[in-house]
Amino acid sequence: MDKHFDPEFYKKILSEINSNVYITDVETDEIVYMNEYMKKTFGLEHPEGKICWQVLQKGATGRCAFCPVSRLTKKDLGNSYLWRENNTLTGRQYMNYDILEKAGDRWYHAQNSVDITEYMQLSMEASTDELTGVINRSAGKKKLEITLKDMLPEDRLIVALYDINGLKWVNDTYGHVEGDRLLTFASDTIQRELSGEDFLFRLSGDEFIIVFKNRELSEAEQWMKRILRALAERRASVGLNYDVTFSYGFAEVLGNQHLTVSDVLSIADTQMYMRKREYYIHKGFTGKEKDQRKQALPTFQYNKDALFEVLSESEDDYVFAGNLKTGQFMYSYKMMLDFGLPAQIIDDAALFWGDRIHPEDKSLFIKSNQEIARGETERHTIVYRAKDRNGRWVHLMCHGHMVRDENGTPDLFAGIIRNLDKKTATINDELRIISDSSTDGIFKAAMTEGFPVLYANDGYLAIHGYTRKQLAQELDNLALPLVYEVDLPRITKELEQGIAEQSSRIILEYRIKRRDGNLAWVHVNGGITRLDDGTMAMIGMVMDITERKKLEERLTHTEQLFHVARKYSRLNMWELDIRKKQIIQTEESRAVHGGGILIENIPESLIESKAIHPDSVEAIRKLYRDLEEGERVSSCIIRVSYQGEPYWWEKVTYTVTEWHEGRPIRAVGISEDVTAQKAAERRVFEEESMRDMLQEQDMMFSFRLNVEQDCLEDFWDYRGDKLVSLNDIRDIKDLYQYLLDTIANEDDGRRFQSYYKPEQICRAALDGEKIPNFEFRQKQMNGIILWVELNMRVTISPDSSEHIIFGYVKNINSLKKRELSLKQKAETDHVTGLYNYNTAKLLIGDCLLGAPKESSAIALLDIDYFKEINRRGGYLAGDELLRAISSDIVRSVPSSVIKARVERDTFLLYFQNLSHESELKEQVEELRRNLSRRYQVGTEEVEVTLTAGICMQFSEGMTFRQLYQYALHALKGAKRRGKNCLLMYRELEDMKQGFDIQMTIDASTYEILDMNTTGQIAFGVSGFSKRRTTCYELLHNRTEPCPFCMRNLKAKEDEIWKCFVPRLNKVMYIKEHQFENGQSEERTILLRESTMLERRKAECESVLYLLKESWSRIEQGARREETEYTFLEYIGMLFDAKRTALYGKKHYSNRYRLERMWKMNGVKDDESIKQDAELLKKLLVTVYPDNKILIEDESSLGYDLIAEFYGDTPVPLPILLAGSYESGGQGVIVLLEHAAVRRDQMELLALLTSFLHKMDHVYELNASYNHALQHDQLTGVFNYQSFLSYLQEVDEDVYSSLGLVQIQAMNLKSYNEEYGRRAGDELLVAASEVLTDLFEKDLVFRSGGGRFMALCPDVTYENFSQRCRELQERLGDLCDGMFVSAHAWESSAISVEKMQSQVEEKIQIAVGKLRNGTLEGGARTVEDMKQGLKKAIADGCFYTYLQPKAMTDTKQICGAEALIRYCDRERGIISPARFLPPIEKAGLVRYIDLFVLESVCRSIQKWLEKGWDSFPISLNFSRATILEPEILEETDRIVERYGIPKELLEIEVTESIGSIDNKGLQTIVDRFVQAGYRIALDDFGAEYSNIYVLYSLKLNSLKLDRRIVSDIYHDSRARLVVEHMIEMCKKMGIKCVAEGVETEEHLSVLREMGCDVIQGYYLNKPLPEEEFFKLYVTVE
Repeated sequence: MDKHFDPEFYKKILSEINSNVYITDVETDEIVYMNEYMKKTFGLEHPEGKICWQVLQKGATGRCAFCPVSRLTKKDLGNSYLWRENNTLTGRQYMNYDILEKAGDRWYHAQNSVDITEYMQLSMEASTDELTGVINRSAGKKKLEITLKDMLPEDRLIVALYDINGLKWVNDTYGHVEGDRLLTFASDTIQRELSGEDFLFRLSGDEFIIVFKNRELSEAEQWMKRILRALAERRASVGLNYDVTFSYGFAEVLGNQHLTVSDVLSIADTQMYMRKREYYIHKGFTGKEKDQRKQALPTFQYNKDALFEVLSESEDDYVFAGNLKTGQFMYSYKMMLDFGLPAQIIDDAALFWGDRIHPEDKSLFIKSNQEIARGETERHTIVYRAKDRNGRWVHLMCHGHMVRDENGTPDLFAGIIRNLDKKTATINDELRIISDSSTDGIFKAAMTEGFPVLYANDGYLAIHGYTRKQLAQELDNLALPLVYEVDLPRITKELEQGIAEQSSRIILEYRIKRRDGNLAWVHVNGGITRLDDGTMAMIGMVMDITERKKLEERLTHTEQLFHVARKYSRLNMWELDIRKKQIIQTEESRAVHGGGILIENIPESLIESKAIHPDSVEAIRKLYRDLEEGERVSSCIIRVSYQGEPYWWEKVTYTVTEWHEGRPIRAVGISEDVTAQKAAERRVFEEESMRDMLQEQDMMFSFRLNVEQDCLEDFWDYRGDKLVSLNDIRDIKDLYQYLLDTIANEDDGRRFQSYYKPEQICRAALDGEKIPNFEFRQKQMNGIILWVELNMRVTISPDSSEHIIFGYVKNINSLKKRELSLKQKAETDHVTGLYNYNTAKLLIGDCLLGAPKESSAIALLDIDYFKEINRRGGYLAGDELLRAISSDIVRSVPSSVIKARVERDTFLLYFQNLSHESELKEQVEELRRNLSRRYQVGTEEVEVTLTAGICMQFSEGMTFRQLYQYALHALKGAKRRGKNCLLMYRELEDMKQGFDIQMTIDASTYEILDMNTTGQIAFGVSGFSKRRTTCYELLHNRTEPCPFCMRNLKAKEDEIWKCFVPRLNKVMYIKEHQFENGQSEERTILLRESTMLERRKAECESVLYLLKESWSRIEQGARREETEYTFLEYIGMLFDAKRTALYGKKHYSNRYRLERMWKMNGVKDDESIKQDAELLKKLLVTVYPDNKILIEDESSLGYDLIAEFYGDTPVPLPILLAGSYESGGQGVIVLLEHAAVRRDQMELLALLTSFLHKMDHVYELNASYNHALQHDQLTGVFNYQSFLSYLQEVDEDVYSSLGLVQIQAMNLKSYNEEYGRRAGDELLVAASEVLTDLFEKDLVFRSGGGRFMALCPDVTYENFSQRCRELQERLGDLCDGMFVSAHAWESSAISVEKMQSQVEEKIQIAVGKLRNGTLEGGARTVEDMKQGLKKAIADGCFYTYLQPKAMTDTKQICGAEALIRYCDRERGIISPARFLPPIEKAGLVRYIDLFVLESVCRSIQKWLEKGWDSFPISLNFSRATILEPEILEETDRIVERYGIPKELLEIEVTESIGSIDNKGLQTIVDRFVQAGYRIALDDFGAEYSNIYVLYSLKLNSLKLDRRIVSDIYHDSRARLVVEHMIEMCKKMGIKCVAEGVETEEHLSVLREMGCDVIQGYYLNKPLPEEEFFKLYVTVE
């Protein structure tokens, strides 16, 4: 450019730019240049040589603090800076763009600034509510959306929606100005009280939103109440003489909920509505309030006779008052004059006005006044035209109010009549006054169709380029045609949105098309108002902002130029002296790489200065070695840096330019910045590496791990839980531990640890081995447990050639649940363990329902020459080969693929969620090649090959049988081609007899537009989008149209003829039909080997079979969807329809809705179908009462209604329609599109539709009957019979965990007697609603009376426990003390029946504790027995005996067991076996257990005081006691009261406690152990021998039951069992105690076995405390 333009040209361009441009010297701040535009802006004539901050800022004493020059010099901001400035001299805002440039040896600062003051003002106005001054709706919702997105998981948000109470009453009573004052007062009060990050915005007329950040709900509640008090206290000070209150509702949002703005506002609105309803209930009815207000008014005396005249004189409008009993009306004097009334008082006003009202308005006028006279309404507002005294029609608006007498009879009717024509003239006069003083456009337009302009000033007309006459004649005074058509949809949408949101002001920016054809930008700022006739109107201002828009475009263009220049600023070259190892740099090179002109000791000096990245050191050294060794051209890609800047990628290329004696001495170097290219390569690498990962559905999280560096490079969490960050996981061990910690199931955890090891994963990655996938159950943050699959794949980094593991975890919960649920039902192949044919059919058939076409496929793999393998090696060899191949398939194919063995040597694979057919083919071909290898079968190696056939699901609604047959057809085709290959069904060329080929051609060009799949397969083509093929080329191999072609076929006529088709080598019957499609003529051609008559006959004969088969399917319980789809498919094929739709109306709906649809192959998915069919019902009823219709063309009867039904979509003629329905009840409508015209079969269509209706009715009855059988009629939840059915059908293996909770209403009968049966029912319904709210409704059951059960699968124990706690709290809120609950939870060996039994026991214990029932015989109550028991304890009737324990090898006493005894005064000592059962039955055994505990504590305290050499004393806690919620706290209180060490107490629980749910038992034992007590398991081996209890509980001792011990001496098998049990206890660190040792022989055997402790009569019997103390307690 320098060759063509001199500097003056550039200077002239800069001077004419409408933006401020100036240049200063960086060192002195002197202005060296300023363009003319900036001089005018700042009022400067010769600013050159002056200091910038002195002339461009106000009162500055030095360089501005915000000046970017210093930071640009230091490169803190890079080479340029874009910023915003509020100039102190002009008072305006600017967008500044600053750069530094060097000229000669000095640096200069250049700035380009654009005035954005108006833009910022408009932005502020656009986000502020005009009335209240708070944030408006759109800005507020945007701010709330940003706040929700930025929330962290621990954040909390309270969103309050409040609505002013009684605003309508204030507006009606005092006017809208007072209502606005009320809104302003409330918002100002609230705004002043807000603090921190809380904010307020106006949502709509009287609705506002307050957002509280990180507050509790209770705090927000108190805050709102404080505001209500403040409003009540302050209202009088601002002159508000009525109550100021509001109703409000809260939405509590947590950071991990991911709610949208709509969700939050919906929640808050619901809560607000409930409080609003309570407010109105509290306030009472309007009439009551009105009476109260009247009564509250003080007595006011005034001259009522003069009131009418005073109002008439003070009001611009006309005033009237009428006596409704006499018909006499009085009007103001002004109205009498204007309308020529004979007097102010008219006796029969209705008669007088009768001929003065416009004929078109008379009926409305009379009707409205009659409603007032009859007392049907108390007020009216009507607009009508009346004739004035000059005979002109004048628009009047009457606002009237009627008052009744004390008997309620209409008495007085009075109000105001407004002259609308006079009002409009007044408003327009006001606009003219405003517009005369404004240079901008002022306008007023009605917001109706076309936006008619009611007023426009000269400025408005000048901006748009029209005169007033031209606007009227050419555009009918419409504003909408002025809008540029490209912007019109956007402007229309913004206007509609403003009206819908009831905005008081709308701001728009758009382009207009001036009359001269030029475009201009305008800014419209308009207020929304309502005219007197109720019409919405906009009054506002228009500004021409074309120049501002041009400036914005120039600024954007300048920025783009700058970025382009920066992008290419690092292209440079230099010279290399190879012998001296010196670089001679150019200016460009120095600007990029830094350093001096001469750089010595290349490349080592570059390496030492860290200008070369450590990873690139070897590459740069090799580059210079190659040069020294004589390479003419050498290059490499390295990472370089300059003065500590981030490294960038450069491609360095050297070319030798000078040689001496055959050696290179000089070279030229060129460097190119390839950072972007490398980044692109890396993106491709990462995208390719993660392609499979990203295509996976239900992704949960993924990661990238560098194997060599042993570091986690990235972690992506797609769930939003943010469970982990890079700070939490640094290497593979951390990742391994993280995955292990999230595993929910213990068995899965053990499998994971045996399946994977960190070092094994790394070794497999480095060796290039495939890392196997792993399925496990994972805990989620919300407590839910899901089945997931871990996938890992290895790739090589393009940057460092290091091994990278890309891993991801995806959700397979649904698939795994389905797989597990079918395990028991499914029949697996006994040889391979894969599914068999029947199971595959069941699974795949379920998946195909609703699956879109080309989303799934079946692949069949067949072993070649398998019969020969069986013949040579026998069937055992064949089975061994099948097992080996099936194992390879399982390892190689993802778990989402269904795998089965369907024939002797054929395997089936079903793929879902496919994207491309080519990828499927590559995947199956790779599997087929990998399986085709040598296998070891017995003692021989066998070479095996496989053949494969694949069929994609090429249409919706395909069944398993169809898809399987097509795949089998492809497999057989591949076998015929020589085996050991793969063939797709689409690739087949040989066709069976009797197939249909259908195509659509352009009637004028003969080009094929579409063809069905069968035709594409037959002719070996795949689509016609790229190159058009003609029918004569494809069918007959001709180069021009066939001479025998039916080219003269008339539209809408069918023609059938016979023709030889060379490409198929067959004589075909051809049926052709011609029709219009828009502007073109098209023709459908159907080719078939049999005649159409034969086909029609066969179809008719099959109708009866279809009906019988359908009815049989209904009786067998077939699904409704399958039966209806079969019907629609048959009807569609019968009438050659492209699409068939079924609409239905149910008893619970009032409209016909789409229920099912069938489409012919080849019909595009994007062709829409209407969901609502009310118009079709109307068409059937009104046009064709016989309920069947044929619409052939636009002239057909009913076409108008069918066109209205399809709307903008072309009508798919011909259309067949049939209906069958009941009056006001259920019904069905069948619609066929593009159907064949068969008038003779319309009755058949009606018959089939009627059958569909009856079938639909039967299904509805079955559904209602089944619902009644399965559900409780009172509460609507499932009944107990459903629970029993659930027990029979459930497969516990499906669940990762299962919780069961049961509740029972106490004394329900007494409650019903006291409050009534209805109250009792309502209580039960409320309880069931609490259960269904906390648990899945489908898993809640009422088992009878007041008892309910709920199941909670696949959640963690913590989640389930929280729900149970909330259940108990909410039941307490319903009726305190009415309900008891119990629960159990298991994660392994789940048995619903066992859990039910456990919960039943807990319920019985709780009920026994609370209920005052009677014992056997009814003689004594539980309360009586409890009092008697306490008295017996107090009287000393119970005693504690102690039986010693001793070490087996030394017989030294090491402990004792405390036992209870009862002493009757008459019968002496009574065995516990006699007195304990009734106490346990009454639920009072805890008193016995706690008595023994206190007695033992008392003895230990006494012995310790005497210096006892202590050992632990054990005591028994019964099942009922150990299950009590607060038993640990009660135990602690007793022990702490005596001040003894807890480790001296050993709590013995019986082995039968193992029937308690495992998690509950584990929790109880853990709490006792953590508190410091010892735990022993008593009577082990007596009943259950629960091994799980043995290893899951933290036991100190295990007591072998006396029955086992008594048998060890004479029974070798008992001895063997006990020996192994003792050995097991030793390995687990549990002390083994043998009870019931009575003989020396017992002791001898136990000593040989290594038993730790013995107890029994061999040592001593149970002794009273005193005797035990004398014999066994040793004191110092």
